[in-house]
Amino acid sequence: MSHVTVERLEVAEPDWSFTMNSYIVRDEATGATAIVDPGADAERILQAAGPHVQQIWITHGDFDHVQALEKVKAATGAPVLAHGLEEERVPGGVDQLVSHGFLFHLGQTEVLTLFVPGHAPGHVAFVVPGHVLGGDILFPGGPGRTRTPGNFQLLLQGIENHLLTLDDSMVVHPGHGDPGTIGEAKRAYDQFKQRPNTEGLYGDVTWA
Repeated sequence: MSHVTVERLEVAEPDWSFTMNSYIVRDEATGATAIVDPGADAERILQAAGPHVQQIWITHGDFDHVQALEKVKAATGAPVLAHGLEEERVPGGVDQLVSHGFLFHLGQTEVLTLFVPGHAPGHVAFVVPGHVLGGDILFPGGPGRTRTPGNFQLLLQGIENHLLTLDDSMVVHPGHGDPGTIGEAKRAYDQFKQRPNTEGLYGDVTWA
């Protein structure tokens, strides 16, 4: 099996009141590197990524996930991968459209795309051995923010059908905050399903 490393960079613009996580994914066998969600501080991201950036993966087009994208792309020349429903929100456009089940390679590592809308119309997660680059789909404390009850149910459906079916040991790397595991998320989601009166929920919902 191919081995990859995942490095988290907490970045922010000076006027932000929060940070977000950009990631560097590296195929150990070849050194091939991907930058995931370059949200801010392009110079720091580029320094961490090094000289072998082959791809830029965008989980979704929210401004805090793409603010540094144009600088990163200009410096690396790497193609940008994102879902077609996010294409208009990705600065500079998308070079490779991805969809649910789409497979591609970073060096010798196979990457699986999962389409999990709800937080954003074209939100995807990228799965590599041992790791899920999940953007704002799933956090240790709950799902990503949604704007309507319908979007919340759509997000839950995607989490249950596509993420919680992965191996318990898989590490989920979210767009903000600390990582968790699929096993932890399964246990928390099982508790959530026992809660009464969850109909109509949306917004910042927690599992507890």
